[in-house]
Amino acid sequence: GGSGPALVSFEVMEMEAGYDLEYKWKDFQGRVLSLRFNMPRETLLATEAEFGYSPDDLGARLQAEAERMQVEASGRMRSRAAELVAKSEFGRYMTLQERDGNLVLRFDAPASLARALRGEISQIRDTIDHETSLQGLEIERTLKKIRQSYLEARGLRWRKDDRIEINYRRCIDRNLLPMKDIADALWSSVGSERPSSRLEGLLSFIQSLTYAVPPVDEGGRNIAGFWVPARVLVEGRGDCDSRAILAATIWRTDHRNLLVLVKLSKHVLLGIAGLAETKGVGVIVRGTRYELMELSPRDDMFPPGVVSEHALSELRAGRFEVEFLN
Repeated sequence: GGSGPALVSFEVMEMEAGYDLEYKWKDFQGRVLSLRFNMPRETLLATEAEFGYSPDDLGARLQAEAERMQVEASGRMRSRAAELVAKSEFGRYMTLQERDGNLVLRFDAPASLARALRGEISQIRDTIDHETSLQGLEIERTLKKIRQSYLEARGLRWRKDDRIEINYRRCIDRNLLPMKDIADALWSSVGSERPSSRLEGLLSFIQSLTYAVPPVDEGGRNIAGFWVPARVLVEGRGDCDSRAILAATIWRTDHRNLLVLVKLSKHVLLGIAGLAETKGVGVIVRGTRYELMELSPRDDMFPPGVVSEHALSELRAGRFEVEFLN
């Protein structure tokens, strides 16, 4: 997509150690602001490495763990079956065998004991089948926990409807330190300590970025269609949720406001609570009002509290979800 309506210029110089970047853009009053900073290559690589996962690696880990647990479960079931046979009054007539990885219980007894023995064997088999089923469920629960832990460590999580989603709050927390110097440079460019002035400077900067949708897969990794803040800055582009998290991360380096991500059908907005001037569009969540911010306007600039007509119609219809960011 094209650059944002506020962009004046974007220059990037790549060097061995990293990137020198300079942005110039217009704020909501038409003033030209500038932001110049260095992005170390190791910072970009480290923050990207913390996010996303390799489906092949996850699959291999789950398979190895499943096989290990299955071997342990089989051993426990063999011991359990032997215990049940030993406790049976007909145990001396029974033998345990293993065929194709399955336990087989056989008997050799006088005809007069055949009926009683069959009933005893049936009971033992039912017990083993039931306990084997329980162990299978436990293995399944354990694999789900391993998968969730694996994804959480990589800035993602597994939804109950079997979809992967981004853990936006964790992404913000991990990127606060890398964004601190950039935030300080931005506040210096704005030239005011007033939160409202800083917010307008930040929002106009975010809106100056070029609109681009990250891929789902990149370099053999699933990144869920999301770029981390450092990548957005180096590229000078991103989609609405990548921009929202960049904005939220920069804001949180110095401000304690509660933040939410408001998810519409194909768009997201950023909500900020506790602003001194709250006169625009907002949502109330759990008794707290959040002023809403547009991150990706195509043609016009949208100051805090102003959203597109399409977003407004979805908000009025209640077609949105909210995710807390702190």
